[in-house]
Amino acid sequence: MKLSGVCAILYGVTWVAWLVVSAVATPWDPGDMGPYLLQVNADPTAYLVANWLAVISHVVGLPVALGFYQVLRRWGAMLWVGVLALVLGSLFFIAANIMFRAFAYELGSRYVAASEATRPALEVLASTLYQTGLFLDLIAHELFFSIGIGLFSLAIFRTSVAPKWVGWFGMFGAVAAGGFSLLTLPIIVGWIVAPEPVVVLASGVMIVGMLAAYGWIVVMGIVLLRQREPVTLAT
Repeated sequence: MKLSGVCAILYGVTWVAWLVVSAVATPWDPGDMGPYLLQVNADPTAYLVANWLAVISHVVGLPVALGFYQVLRRWGAMLWVGVLALVLGSLFFIAANIMFRAFAYELGSRYVAASEATRPALEVLASTLYQTGLFLDLIAHELFFSIGIGLFSLAIFRTSVAPKWVGWFGMFGAVAAGGFSLLTLPIIVGWIVAPEPVVVLASGVMIVGMLAAYGWIVVMGIVLLRQREPVTLAT
């Protein structure tokens, strides 16, 4: 349980580090793949750091689900769905970011060295990899935030593990980062064409929701570290 608590706090810290680096290194919607590959090849360091931080944060966070289950398990077997959703969501996040890293490791340098005749094929490959990674990312959002954090947040209302505001905090993150992502993420990445103010609003909702969700994980990490007595159902 203590290990899960430490991992939960590290999870939140490394994710915030990823958010800061990715804000300047990896645009959600790269637009034309040609200039994007040239940009990544010209300065791949920040791009690689951002993607490695994402992978590391989700690897560190894998034990977190079991710790949450230990303190909230009195709510019932339904929490195993939450455990599975958090773990699968993390794995989908990892797969998406490994796919994104192909830009910096392979496609950027190959695009620069390629002839004008072969560059269009590389642009198609890059677009396919990028869109596949975004699709995996969308699945991860629904599993990790909507189902995983949503279920564990609901369980807080039925136990004495944490104050009720922690449950509401988690539910807000689950809805804003997970439930709304079916709409906000397609708008942000350009799958749904929308005016610029709508894109900015969607980005804001997504970021605030994710900050709340990972803030909730850190709070629950502190709860795990302070846990000493058996969990009882709230009356």
